[in-house]
Amino acid sequence: MRRALAVCLALAVLAALGGRARRDDDAAAGSPADAERVAREWSIRLNADDHDGVAQLFALPSTASQGGSTTVFVRRGEVREWFAGLPCSGTIVAVEPRLAAPAPDGSEVPGAAGVLAVFELGDRPGSTCDAPGELAAAEFDVAGGLVVAWRQVGV
Repeated sequence: MRRALAVCLALAVLAALGGRARRDDDAAAGSPADAERVAREWSIRLNADDHDGVAQLFALPSTASQGGSTTVFVRRGEVREWFAGLPCSGTIVAVEPRLAAPAPDGSEVPGAAGVLAVFELGDRPGSTCDAPGELAAAEFDVAGGLVVAWRQVGV
């Protein structure tokens, strides 16, 4: 009975995370190193205007918060469009581990780890940055190798 319950619970967690396989088998689930790897990959893809690649780094559903507003993504196209609208590239100058924030409904995100990434802003191939050389910061909450929440925060 306990084994059946454990299997059902495991399947429910996998379903909640979209049943996604890990993107990097060497990274520990929910580790700050995994969250940092995903944040760095996000930066590389954003800086290259690889909006499809950025979208592939996000779980569905996931969220992005900026300027007091939170957007919930339920489709890859929404992620592509939202991040394509950011005017600046960002070269990571610092990363530090953070506790992952709760989901928008207040629940804990299973296996999530967070990092704060600080960026030096610059132009992107498709747009001119409105604050080149300035610093900006974002928190990334990562679970199962995918971003579950992205938040722009103060430096």
